[in-house]
Amino acid sequence: MNMNTQMSARHMNDLACLFGSFKPSERNLLLGAATTAPSKFVHALEAFLGEWASAGWIEEYNIERVGKWIAKNCPADMTIRAKTLAETKLVANDPADGLADSVYTLTYKSLLAGLSFPKS
Repeated sequence: MNMNTQMSARHMNDLACLFGSFKPSERNLLLGAATTAPSKFVHALEAFLGEWASAGWIEEYNIERVGKWIAKNCPADMTIRAKTLAETKLVANDPADGLADSVYTLTYKSLLAGLSFPKS
């Protein structure tokens, strides 16, 4: 792995962590990434959601809050990309064999809920 690839992977991991802590100053960094590096933003979102989807428990509120923030503050195409990501993951092979309330399913449904209702 070359130095640029290492730095890029580290930057993406840093962005993914920002979704987890989600402080106001970190939201500004995320908004900057959504505007200037949309692919990195989506990959970081995917990494953040992937951690939750494979966990043994979930905080739906935190994921829904991220979705609301994306829909309300990010460029419109970012909402579309986040929605496509969640919908694609939902139709993918759920490790819990499609149980409606598995952590995997709830992760992506929570993001979709936030993206759908950004005003509340």
